[in-house]
Amino acid sequence: MRNIIKVAICGAGFAGDFHTKGWQNVRLRGYDIEVTAIVNRTKSKADKLMQKYGIENYFESTDQLLDSQIGKQIDVVDVCYPPFLHAPVAIQSANAKKHVIVEKMFTGYAPGKEYQDQPIGETVSKYKMHEEALKEALSIKEAIKANDVMLGYAENWGYAPGVEVVIDKIKQSGSQILYGYGIEAHHGSASDSYYRWALSGGGSGVGKGSHSLGGLMRIFADLGFRPYSVSANIAKLYRDVKFTSKSIQQGKYFDIEDYCSMFVRFIDKDGNMPIARADAHELNTGGVLNYIHIQTSEQNFTINMTPNNLVKMFNPIAGTFNPEELHEKLETDAGISYPSPDQAYAQGQLGEFQDFAECIVARKEGKIREPKMNIDIAVDLVDVIYSAYISAFEEGGKEIVMCKE
Repeated sequence: MRNIIKVAICGAGFAGDFHTKGWQNVRLRGYDIEVTAIVNRTKSKADKLMQKYGIENYFESTDQLLDSQIGKQIDVVDVCYPPFLHAPVAIQSANAKKHVIVEKMFTGYAPGKEYQDQPIGETVSKYKMHEEALKEALSIKEAIKANDVMLGYAENWGYAPGVEVVIDKIKQSGSQILYGYGIEAHHGSASDSYYRWALSGGGSGVGKGSHSLGGLMRIFADLGFRPYSVSANIAKLYRDVKFTSKSIQQGKYFDIEDYCSMFVRFIDKDGNMPIARADAHELNTGGVLNYIHIQTSEQNFTINMTPNNLVKMFNPIAGTFNPEELHEKLETDAGISYPSPDQAYAQGQLGEFQDFAECIVARKEGKIREPKMNIDIAVDLVDVIYSAYISAFEEGGKEIVMCKE
């Protein structure tokens, strides 16, 4: 008889959907994965996800889940809510002795729905935001450690096959990493909460920079580095640049930025200090742009996650295909496109859930194995991004040295 790892998904939106699919694609020797329950305030939204994936159990809140008999049997709580709910649900789940998965952004300064109509992003000091966000991140870490459970940070860029190859080849060659560049660019978000700082904790820096920076941080962390300092240039271009043409994005951004560029210095135990640049913006048309470049003392690497040119298509007749099925955030199917054979694989979404599941199995068998995207990387990411906000908004782009525990 095979053992079962039982998962509860908290959130029935875009992230909840692909997390459920991700868990169902995991393959383990001797174990099955079962997404046992969906937790979501709006039942009609949960019903769609439950019907799509054949899930039977619904709960309105995490309290209701954890107090139930089904909740007592759950191994993992997977938090796919907007960022303002990440910390309380993660801490509550850890205190109930559940392993925890947290979707990006790990946590941040997002005071919640009662403040959603206030321009938080324009009125609250970024020093205060950094202090509160880092405090929340460390509170999650404390709860995880105190309850001896695992936390997986669901940043898929850290699991992209190209990232795994680059780490492996640098270690094989013994070369020294010198520079990294990453960019995530498209337009907008599948989540309505994204456009208000009170719910999302920030704009492009949090929503997309957490991807480009997250992928870079996985590479640097595996090579023995932690972030040391950051400087940043951040803008609200759809608001501040005047143009007469009609934009699909105009008017959507309430109080968040739409452009973020972060320069991060890393440091290892020997004092080596390579640099990386992580860009993120809402300005891209033609689909998602996900890209990393790494320069070492001997090699350079380019990771084309999206688009990649494994398949190239020219289609002269618009309306033949669903553009989103060809390439995420693609506006039209007419012209040249690059249909991805498996976006979930190329972008690391398969790898992350496989890693989380294997870490849980290891613990069930009395071994300790931490996820590749672990809580230390997640906490450092919060520190870097909110320090970048200080640099750009409070200090005119000045280099900010990060706080360390």
